[in-house]
Amino acid sequence: INMEEYKDGVYFVRLRKGNDIITRKIIKNS
Repeated sequence: INMEEYKDGVYFVRLRKGNDIITRKIIKNS
């Protein structure tokens, strides 16, 4: 699982399924 901080409270999570990479945009509420 790869988590990158894009902006304040916004994270991009990359999930690997087979040869496909799924990118999810997660907003964290502080």
